[in-house]
Amino acid sequence: MYFIGADGVRIVVARVSTQLGLQPMPRITLKESSCLIVYSVALMLIACSQLRRYTASDLITAANTGNIELLRKALNAGVSVDSTDESGSTALHRAMFTAFTQDLEQQKTECARLLLAAGSKVDPKNSLGQTPLYLACFSHNISGVRLLVSHKATIDPGLIPFIFEKFIQYSDEPGQPYIDVIRLLVVNGAPINGDKEVLTTVIDSTSISRRRQWRHEMLLYFLDHGADPNGGDDSKRIRPPLNEFFQMDGERQPRTSLEDVKLLLDRGASVRRKDYEGLTALDTIRRYKVKVAPEVLNALEAGE
Repeated sequence: MYFIGADGVRIVVARVSTQLGLQPMPRITLKESSCLIVYSVALMLIACSQLRRYTASDLITAANTGNIELLRKALNAGVSVDSTDESGSTALHRAMFTAFTQDLEQQKTECARLLLAAGSKVDPKNSLGQTPLYLACFSHNISGVRLLVSHKATIDPGLIPFIFEKFIQYSDEPGQPYIDVIRLLVVNGAPINGDKEVLTTVIDSTSISRRRQWRHEMLLYFLDHGADPNGGDDSKRIRPPLNEFFQMDGERQPRTSLEDVKLLLDRGASVRRKDYEGLTALDTIRRYKVKVAPEVLNALEAGE
């Protein structure tokens, strides 16, 4: 057994007492030291029992609520940075999802930064197959998207068409934040070159009147970044862009304008390109008696 002198015991007891908020002990003699060793150990055990034990739930809650202090404490306590909740979501998933907490976006992005610095996986999938990047896009969380792509998050090839199809077309929220997210993805390497779906998806998702203001801008943007003007996929029943223009919307009006048609034709769209029904754009107009402005029809016939 090691021998601890009276002064050593007094120092230990004083420090532990201070941590617990107790009154300092008076000066003791050597005879009293053995008893106080037991007392000191007891105090230390009490102190340990009063320490907060942090769990995966604390880490995930902190990320979800933007509680930076709690998140730091949980990480410092050794909680696994990739712990998951009942949905299979990690703390990074929760930090990126700001759809209903836009006022906390800055705090949640800082939480995400701390998680990534602590070694969090960038592309984990939850039980629905969603990655943190997907949730950041869903929430049009620009700062979150920028952070993730800076850490080389994987940009799925179908993510941009999916944003158009699900968020821009059906969401009642303003479309511009989603457009900003799309531009950020493209700048950071989103696969557009040769994409056979994106132009058709843009046309389809902007067919409703409140979204048409972005159509020409986004068609031009994607064509400038290498989208295929003769795209479409018969196996997925996705029409070529030019053919998609002459599908009827809910108001029984074609989805086109002369400006858009000329843009596609100038970028190499073929009037002879057939869709999965074996119809060209002109075939569709003639078969379904689509009402088209004379100048649009003239532009198509000139390219036939």
